[in-house]
Amino acid sequence: MGHNSLEVGNNPKLTYAEFTEWSTLSPRASTMFPTYNNFYTMFLDTKANHVARNKALHKRFQAEHPELEHQVTQAITQPYIAGGAYPNIRELLVKAEPLLYQAYSIMHEWVDDDEQLFV
Repeated sequence: MGHNSLEVGNNPKLTYAEFTEWSTLSPRASTMFPTYNNFYTMFLDTKANHVARNKALHKRFQAEHPELEHQVTQAITQPYIAGGAYPNIRELLVKAEPLLYQAYSIMHEWVDDDEQLFV
């Protein structure tokens, strides 16, 4: 992934195109992953996902941006649950990427390295 960041510094903010890029982890892999990796799990409201939703970064986002947090959570959670045992994760994430990028744009300012958001 090339960086055409929107700002200069130790933690340049990804452009929307960079943030939403999907690629494989290796040339022989068939599974595609988004640049933002597991960032979306902070917005997946299921009983099994309490760890990601209890991260300090998510709690801060929830407190400071409750309306956007609700919108992103609904955009991720509703289709995930509706998808049954094997939801099409890529399809639901692609639809939610505009909202995920809005959340990323805010939370990016709170971290020294985007990897703190993407784990």
